[in-house]
Amino acid sequence: MAGAAFALAVVLLAPPPRRLAEEPGATLRRDVRAAQDLTVADVDRRQREQSRIEEQYERIWSYRGQALPEALEQLKAVTDILGQMRPTSAADVKAAADRIQEQAGLALTQDDLDAIYKSFQAGEVHPVGLAETLATIVERTLLGKIIVADKTRYLAERNGGRLRLEGLPETVLARDGVASPIEAPQELRAYLVEGELRRFFPSAPEQRLVTACARLLGQIIPPNVQFDRAATEQARARALAEVPAYTLTFKRGEVIARGEEPLTTTQAAALARMNERRQGAYPFGLGGVVVLTAFCLISVAVYARRFGKEWLITPSGICMVALPVLIALGIGRFLVSLPLSAGLVVALFPAALVGMLATIVMGAPMAFMLVLVSALLFGVAVQERLDEARLDFFILALFGGSTAVISLQSLRERKDVLQTGARVGLVNAAVVIVLALFRIPPLPQMADMGPVAAGLANGLLCAMLTMPLVVVFERSFGVVTDIRLLEITGPHHPLIRMLEEKAPGTYQHVLNVTKLAEEAAAEIGANFLLVRAGAYFHDIGKMIKPKYFSENQITLEDKQLHGRLSPYMSVLIVKNHVKEGIELGRRHGLPEKVIDFIPQHHGTSLIRYFYAEAQRRYEESESLDVVREKDFRYPGPKPQSIETAIVLLADSVEAIVTSTFTSPQVNENDLRRVVAQAVAERFQDGQFDECDLTMRDLYRIRESFVNTLKARFHHRIAYPALPRREPAREEPAAVTSAA
Repeated sequence: MAGAAFALAVVLLAPPPRRLAEEPGATLRRDVRAAQDLTVADVDRRQREQSRIEEQYERIWSYRGQALPEALEQLKAVTDILGQMRPTSAADVKAAADRIQEQAGLALTQDDLDAIYKSFQAGEVHPVGLAETLATIVERTLLGKIIVADKTRYLAERNGGRLRLEGLPETVLARDGVASPIEAPQELRAYLVEGELRRFFPSAPEQRLVTACARLLGQIIPPNVQFDRAATEQARARALAEVPAYTLTFKRGEVIARGEEPLTTTQAAALARMNERRQGAYPFGLGGVVVLTAFCLISVAVYARRFGKEWLITPSGICMVALPVLIALGIGRFLVSLPLSAGLVVALFPAALVGMLATIVMGAPMAFMLVLVSALLFGVAVQERLDEARLDFFILALFGGSTAVISLQSLRERKDVLQTGARVGLVNAAVVIVLALFRIPPLPQMADMGPVAAGLANGLLCAMLTMPLVVVFERSFGVVTDIRLLEITGPHHPLIRMLEEKAPGTYQHVLNVTKLAEEAAAEIGANFLLVRAGAYFHDIGKMIKPKYFSENQITLEDKQLHGRLSPYMSVLIVKNHVKEGIELGRRHGLPEKVIDFIPQHHGTSLIRYFYAEAQRRYEESESLDVVREKDFRYPGPKPQSIETAIVLLADSVEAIVTSTFTSPQVNENDLRRVVAQAVAERFQDGQFDECDLTMRDLYRIRESFVNTLKARFHHRIAYPALPRREPAREEPAAVTSAA
């Protein structure tokens, strides 16, 4: 498959030798020169470059990795003292302040300590809880914000374009990027009061505690970014040393023939000689195309493997990767064969088609790579046909293709493809106009609006071609695109309608799990559309025997179904819903990536209720069967992706929270504890051993679950009964007599 794609690409790219006119009296479109090169050292340029470096070299500000452990160690010393002492008088409070000053080196006022200890006594906060909360705030602040000692200098160097940050953690980049820093300690306290502390202590009685904690943390949290003078000087010296000895090449030679002028006999003979040399050089040009194509093919393969797309290295994957590029090259070769100007060929090359198809089918990282490869291959292969417009071609193809990739990263509906086509057309037209401005003179170039119109039409044509081609890719290669996921997660899918009708309790459970999982996926940057589809269909097998699952048991008879069965028979029925769900999914044409959620959302977890019941019966001699844990575990496999792991967690948390909290009002701490315990149990059970879920992902998923569930268990006021009111009596009509 790879060989066929490679051969077809070479056929499309290898240009036949183009012969110049050899007949006297013929005309050429451009001047032809015989050049000789003269190369000299460009000392002036090297000196200008060194002077520029002297004036504009970057200032390096480095992240202090030790800031966090130092702050946490100092905080622990303070909180240990706070937890150990229980002052009952002003003298005791002063003693505590003196001890903190002596052991931790921090100056706390007696008012601050009094506020903290009164919060302990009033039960607003526990010493251990306060220590954990403050440690969390210290960690969030140092790992989420840039804190400097000299903000004025930092901003001056940043605004002057001379700032370079090194060693900055991903957490700071994710939360803050390179936003305005916080100056310690002047701005730090205000930030803590209005930001982090207010988040953990929102109520009015805690305001004294917030102020005291802000003063405490303002002394503990140090700057985490500082000017690195040594690194800056080293970078400057290295930049000066790396300035090369530039050379300047002057083209020398006489004009063999001028464009638009009839050829003389001598000129024609010279051009014939040039044609002979070109003919002899054709095999080398063909070899260059072969090498370049092979290099691009290898680069794409390495890139796919580097980004974890192992399936793209399979024969089917190679064909899928090569097809968008080959389609674009085929269209480009057809355009070159037409009697079109170089400007029209440049504006009509369908780089956006590659970007749209690859983004929908393979994702944005591969799409950017394929846009670059297709533009590079075609631009190099037909450079003679494009003449001086070959750089314009590469710029236009790159901008158009990149616009398609960026616009389709958040695909929600099929109309988004047409909107992307319109954006690509506008970008193409704008780039054509901008490139025309660089011509000398620009106005004649601007007068030719053909390339502008072609650029506009290019985007719309690419969008219209993308729609049917996506269907071809879905059917031919079995890929699951975002468009396909949007289609199957609609409310009118037959399986969802059947589930709502046959197992309404499970249907409600599915909706709750979908909400939890989708929010968590969006939080950690997973494919939330795939998560939504997997959550929708993860329990469809329960509609076969819905009454055997607790969420569908309404009557007393329903709830006694498992009581008539042995735990082994009950667990067999429960396990069987996975097998039946897979069969239902395949029968209704669900993609395999969605069907994978059905067995993987349980992994190999233990069915605890029936396992405990079997143990009880065995211990009480009601059964002679030895209880084996493996008989009460789901067959698996364990989650193979982050998306299936999210649904596993959402399913477990939703079931546990629903069974634990039956009141409409739930304490947030209790909710957080139950969610954390559920997540920890799945982690300790090894359910995430075969996927790429990280501890940070688990933390963010857990917090997302808590936030989503808090909205579910929101507070409602009680509606009072209205007093009973007697019906109003009708007053007799007034009778008047005529005068």
